[in-house]
Amino acid sequence: MRKTILTILWVSIALSHAAPARDLSGVSMEGTPYAGERLDYMVEWTGLDVGKLTLLDHGMVEEYGGTFHKLVVYGKTTGAVEHLYDSRRQFIGFMTPHHRPFRYEEWEKEDDDWIMEEWLSFLFDIKEVRRIKHEKLRNILAIQPNYFDPVTAGYRLRAHRMKPGDFVEATVTQGKYIYRITTTVEKGEIMQTILGPRETLVIVPKIYWKGKLVRNRDIKVWLTDDEKQIPVKAFADVEYGSFTATLTKYDEKGAEKVHGKG
Repeated sequence: MRKTILTILWVSIALSHAAPARDLSGVSMEGTPYAGERLDYMVEWTGLDVGKLTLLDHGMVEEYGGTFHKLVVYGKTTGAVEHLYDSRRQFIGFMTPHHRPFRYEEWEKEDDDWIMEEWLSFLFDIKEVRRIKHEKLRNILAIQPNYFDPVTAGYRLRAHRMKPGDFVEATVTQGKYIYRITTTVEKGEIMQTILGPRETLVIVPKIYWKGKLVRNRDIKVWLTDDEKQIPVKAFADVEYGSFTATLTKYDEKGAEKVHGKG
């Protein structure tokens, strides 16, 4: 349950960085325009503080024998709800300099150690994504050039400025299944945020699996209607109840102060 809740919320926030539908493999991006960003969110369930989410953009790093763009989503639950015991997880995405997914990892903290539970390897030369869990190959999926993992999808879609009426589409896989996610961008209300009052855009993602709409996933995201398009609030109503993630801190260079897994 804890993993599902964190996953739904951070994917919702990531997908707010969207763009008009197109083959993303053809979208041009230069450099890492959001390198250094840190966004912190408080997660609530029926008014209770049940967790925190942090999004970190580490820019270009030297790992796995090459140079990659590293993006991290850090999630923490507080144990305030029954069956939602204290948990710390990290979801890490690596992109090539050409902004293609290279590797996706899921980590959980056990006692004082971070354990990598599973990861994906994107092998575009043979059109496969391979999922490894507990050091064993679990799944092989056929993929196309415009497929992404949940972390890199959000960043990759941020390449263009959104406006009301834009249609947004992404194909995302976590290694077991392939999902199609769509939404139309709407004009939102003026919202009071930690950044001050901001005009907003709203997206309400619809998730499809094998062509069928996934039920019990009512998701809504608000983001600033400006060049940065900062996600300031996300709402998810799922089978476990309604959860809200609210931006509590935005730091353009905050990721530079975070090194490794804490």
